[in-house]
Amino acid sequence: MKNIKNFQESIFNLYDTVVNSIKNIDNDIVEFLSWTSSIIVTLITLITIIFTFYNEKVFQTIDRLFQETVTLLNENPLNKPLKIASNLNNIQKLMQNQKLYNHSMHFFKSALFILSIPWILSGLMFVLNTNNNFDKIIIFISLCLLLVVFVYLPKLFERFNDLNKTDINFFNLDSMVNYIKENSSFPTSQNLIKLVNPYLTLELKDNNINFIVHQEIRLLDINIIFTLKHEQDSHLIHIRPKKNQFIKESFILDVPSNQATKGLFDKIKMCKSIKSKGYIINNEQTCFFAYSINIEIVTNSKIILEMKEFENMSVPLPVSRALNNNESSISSKIAGQQYEYFLK
Repeated sequence: MKNIKNFQESIFNLYDTVVNSIKNIDNDIVEFLSWTSSIIVTLITLITIIFTFYNEKVFQTIDRLFQETVTLLNENPLNKPLKIASNLNNIQKLMQNQKLYNHSMHFFKSALFILSIPWILSGLMFVLNTNNNFDKIIIFISLCLLLVVFVYLPKLFERFNDLNKTDINFFNLDSMVNYIKENSSFPTSQNLIKLVNPYLTLELKDNNINFIVHQEIRLLDINIIFTLKHEQDSHLIHIRPKKNQFIKESFILDVPSNQATKGLFDKIKMCKSIKSKGYIINNEQTCFFAYSINIEIVTNSKIILEMKEFENMSVPLPVSRALNNNESSISSKIAGQQYEYFLK
């Protein structure tokens, strides 16, 4: 019983301390709070309004580009693949730029939430120091209205910009394939290769091999794989582009600087077999396309691997195993010996 009584006394003492502290808030502090709050809210609101109007124009541009792209897909995507790719890339860039607006909205909400705490304390100070019940009601209503504005204003901006019909996940391979299927009567496999147009440039330079992957449309979860064969030798090149890159990305072999790589480059250059293939596949292996490839020897130190005609086949086991690796790599089997290199 004594412990319960001590606990109750502690609670009452804490309550008295809090009430007295609120009562003793200086009016000058409240006036300073009103000045700073008005400046902060005005500036943040102005910035958010500017971003909101900008965001609305972004959505309108995205809608226009989508409509134009659908029209081109319905006509024949093979006629203007670069125009379609350009539209989709612009959409992706605009959608990524919306992150700035989202950050400003989070900052706006946080600032209003933080400001609401001292305003609640100030309102309680006036209520506790006022003996007139009518004055207390007026203060309480005013405080509630202020808090409603703090809570509702961010939601108002969000509803004003509730125009987004898609998100950045649209640029996953699976979503892109479905989009092409829905808007074009032409074969998805050939549309995809013409629109994305992935190809790989290998260049022997400074005793290393540069791997430069190109895409017309930057897909977020794409894996680009080439399996190359020449007699008993084979090579599997697995490129997993990084998310912070866009159309073009370079890799080099992660090998000691004194290790010769010209022999590997020459072996790859010899792979003219029809068994050499190119693959586009997502990380989950739910979307897979296989193509014949063309190996163009540009110079003695530069070759280009391009995907050409679609081939109907299941995911080969070496390709499936390569996806277990989260990094870009090359696996080679030369004269019965297995070599593994990471690309950095």
